[in-house]
Amino acid sequence: MGSKACPWLLLVVVLLVAAAGLVPVAAAEAAFHENYAVEWGEDGYHLVIRGTEVNITMDQSSGAGFRSKSMYGSGFFQMRMKLPSGYTAGVVTTFYLISQPEDGSRDEVDFEFLGDKAGVPITLQTNVFVNGRGDREQRLRLWFDPAADFHDYKILWNPYQLVMFVDDTPVRVLRNLTGTVPGYPFPAKQTMLIRASMWDGSGWATDGGRTKVDWSKVPFTAGYRGFDVSGCAANGSATTPCGSPDLWWNGAGYRNITAEQRAAFERLRKNYMNYDYCADKARSLLGLTLEMASKVRPWLPLLLFVLLAAGAGLTPAARAEPAPAFGENYVKEWGNLVDQGTEVHHTMDQGSTGAGFRSKSTSASGFFHMRMKVPSGYTAGVVTTFYTNVIVNGKNREQRLHLWFDPAADFHDYKIIWNAYQLVMFVDDTPVRVLRNLTGTVLGYKFPAKPTMLIRATVWDGSGWATDGGRTKVDWSKAPFTAGYQGFDVNGCTNGGATPCDSPDLWWNGGGYQNITAEQRAA
Repeated sequence: MGSKACPWLLLVVVLLVAAAGLVPVAAAEAAFHENYAVEWGEDGYHLVIRGTEVNITMDQSSGAGFRSKSMYGSGFFQMRMKLPSGYTAGVVTTFYLISQPEDGSRDEVDFEFLGDKAGVPITLQTNVFVNGRGDREQRLRLWFDPAADFHDYKILWNPYQLVMFVDDTPVRVLRNLTGTVPGYPFPAKQTMLIRASMWDGSGWATDGGRTKVDWSKVPFTAGYRGFDVSGCAANGSATTPCGSPDLWWNGAGYRNITAEQRAAFERLRKNYMNYDYCADKARSLLGLTLEMASKVRPWLPLLLFVLLAAGAGLTPAARAEPAPAFGENYVKEWGNLVDQGTEVHHTMDQGSTGAGFRSKSTSASGFFHMRMKVPSGYTAGVVTTFYTNVIVNGKNREQRLHLWFDPAADFHDYKIIWNAYQLVMFVDDTPVRVLRNLTGTVLGYKFPAKPTMLIRATVWDGSGWATDGGRTKVDWSKAPFTAGYQGFDVNGCTNGGATPCDSPDLWWNGGGYQNITAEQRAA
């Protein structure tokens, strides 16, 4: 039966103009028994085979279902369906992929059509399980009557993405980000069956289960056509690996969606989507998944708090050149600042507001660092900065951690690598925050890629929020509070330079700085 539980996953709903080659031309129709077999309900009434068409009927005694004869590891799967008409509340009609065995570690990709009262449109619910975890429902109104005629429902599943189509319009897109986002789930490891069924979903399908199947309205009948399968069979008969680019559905034209297709996402959400699990405030956000995190707000990038072992080449060796003086690249901005050439002290007391300095130039990419020794002793309410929060389009995304050393005992390095591929924040040589630039693959994803930025450092009074949520204030009897800064060289690209700021000729944009390694992700 179709998934009665609730699936979960970073699935992006997109309305796409069919791209040339993305939706293949239909082949000649295959007879049902070529690729499929009846699974339940074969009694000459609940499931009737008419060569290239099958009718499934549900009444109070039973529904019916069928499945593919083979398991598949990738492919472009489709079914032409005509749904039951009239009063269909509680009736669930499905077309889906599912791995075996159907246990707590299964993968599943669902089209579920939820019936309703007469005159109320049928709802399409899409859903995905990965490794047994679900709760990823999205529901939308269709822009036609799915009971009036046959329509195509398709699933493109390859190593690059999973796309679900209604006719030639994608309605859900899931990129495979497992190679770039630690812990990201994508249904790539298990082979799956193709299944279709009709069953009684009175417990949940219509009005949250308040409106049940009305058995006086039986029979409920759905038609299925289109039993050809373009898939990589994984039951011992396949000679080509299922991820091979020699399989047409794995080719270059099936690995991405276009910018125009991504732009259509907002139109679909506005006009057709009426439920998205990510926007359901009644659900707990404590178990927020990686992919959901990028969807809870359209401006919220997926920020991963990751402790990584430093990778060869990711943190460059210290330069042998003499340490530059403060005034070469930086300028005092405000407050009580003492410039000692290659070291600067910021001091805050009750008679001053603290101190701050900034870079003379803005940069659009680079490897920025500062050696810092923060104030010691009682420092409640004191905020010492080398700008480390991430703000995109004006929104904050704080993460906090306990350091594994006393940052007031000696100077330590705090570094930011920022290029077109990622943003990585280091303490000494340990990355403590990693943000991949997924703007080309995740709809609505925000990454600080367009503006230029200054480098800033400050000490100031944060009594209103910094310690115990603002309950513990600065104790001015403990003043002065002094921080030390060193390391005023800047490896950054200004927009006025001769080399574009995303050029691979800049060392921080090179191959060794475009990704973190598998070992680093595992850490």
